[in-house]
Amino acid sequence: MGIFNATATYGRGFKPTDSPDRLSIRIYTGGFAGPKTADARVEKEIKAYLQEKQYKSHAIVTRSRKWIPSCYEYIVQFSQEAVQQSPGGDSLKAAPQE
Repeated sequence: MGIFNATATYGRGFKPTDSPDRLSIRIYTGGFAGPKTADARVEKEIKAYLQEKQYKSHAIVTRSRKWIPSCYEYIVQFSQEAVQQSPGGDSLKAAPQE
């Protein structure tokens, strides 16, 4: 990544929301890091969380930009089901099989 497009979570990881299996996470960005860089980092964090908590799929519900501090905040829905179709038409992404 380099110093011009760095990302971090500062050890905070996923935080609970008011909905079960729906968690939030902030990906802090620096330099020229934009949404694609933050998306790549959140997918890395999601993959680790899926394995740790034994969820089978996920969907990013929202992504919002915060300017101070510079970060992207994601709301992620996790599921124990393999792959589902949500009412809005967005499908949950299946966990990678290893």
